Amino acid sequence: ILGIAQYLQGNPVAAETRFEQVLARWEPAKHRDHIFVYGQEPGVVSLTMTALTRGWLGRLDEALGFAGEAELRGREVAHPLTLAYTLGGIGILYQLVGDVERAEGTAQELVTVAREHALPMWLAWGRTMRGWALLERGRADEGMAEITVGVAGAEVAHSSVMKIHFLSQLGETFGRLGYVSEGVTMVEEGFAELDWTDERVSEAELHRSRGLLHLAGEGESVKAEACFRRGIDVARRQQALLLELRSATALAELLVGEARAGEAQVLLEDVIGRFTQGLGTPVLQNASDLLERIGSGRG
Repeated sequence: ILGIAQYLQGNPVAAETRFEQVLARWEPAKHRDHIFVYGQEPGVVSLTMTALTRGWLGRLDEALGFAGEAELRGREVAHPLTLAYTLGGIGILYQLVGDVERAEGTAQELVTVAREHALPMWLAWGRTMRGWALLERGRADEGMAEITVGVAGAEVAHSSVMKIHFLSQLGETFGRLGYVSEGVTMVEEGFAELDWTDERVSEAELHRSRGLLHLAGEGESVKAEACFRRGIDVARRQQALLLELRSATALAELLVGEARAGEAQVLLEDVIGRFTQGLGTPVLQNASDLLERIGSGRG
């Protein structure tokens, strides 16, 4: 529980240590009865949270490996709430590394599990995540319908955990599709939630999404740049290399458009150079492709 709280507060380093301690003592057969005490299998939950923390820290191959193990173990324990937790957690990881296909598949299974076992909060998560994936794939009407149902379901279930994450992702996507005012409303709601929940884990993403919405709306590049730089600062403070990369890539794209390719190149070389794994993930590949285009254009 303490590790989860530290993660939500935006301290993935401390959280990772807590989950490592749990996993070092975890004996699946011996601790299976903990399901009846805690409501979930703590080892599987720790695998899921380790996937998220290592993802935030930029150790992407490790994160995806833990995600796969968490999913496998979640199926083995045959406990619906534990499996739902796992699917919800690894779905967020897939979102942020840009793997839309895996995020959608995970969301679809989460919806199925949550519906079959009457888990309203997880059903809301699943439908919202599936809606995001549909929007990313250009299926706007279907995506909007799923998101509407998912958000309403979360309100009914009084679910606020990771609400800020979903608001940041949806706000960005809405803006890209031309629904700028709706996107702004979502992101500003996220900032309002941030003020009273102190759930800082997705704070950098809020700043990034706000910047993208400044560009999508009135093309306010100065405000957008300030938002991207704020996202980078927050991510660095939290040692969240994955989120730093996402804000840095957005800023680099803006700089290139303003004929400041040199600044963009220095920025991306620094961030990408700190990754030692996950080079094949969409989020890192997109950043690397942008850096290559910048280099080609300057050469």
